[in-house]
Amino acid sequence: MSKEDNGTSWTLFIVPFIVAYIGSRLIFHFSEFDYNLFAEPLSATKLFIDVSVFGGLFFATYIAARKLHQSCEREDG
Repeated sequence: MSKEDNGTSWTLFIVPFIVAYIGSRLIFHFSEFDYNLFAEPLSATKLFIDVSVFGGLFFATYIAARKLHQSCEREDG
């Protein structure tokens, strides 16, 4: 993995973002939750649900990817 100057890898942000996006879309599809911020009037409740689900999935995946990345670094060095 290529390293940036601060020692983090882009995969630590890209993979959780993709997983969170796809995961939130799947959750909303199966729960029949439909909210389009740009086509519908602003609904604070729906916006909060949308952002919270995405944020929760992103955070959980980021923590898992970071732990995996750290364990791989320990094995290499």
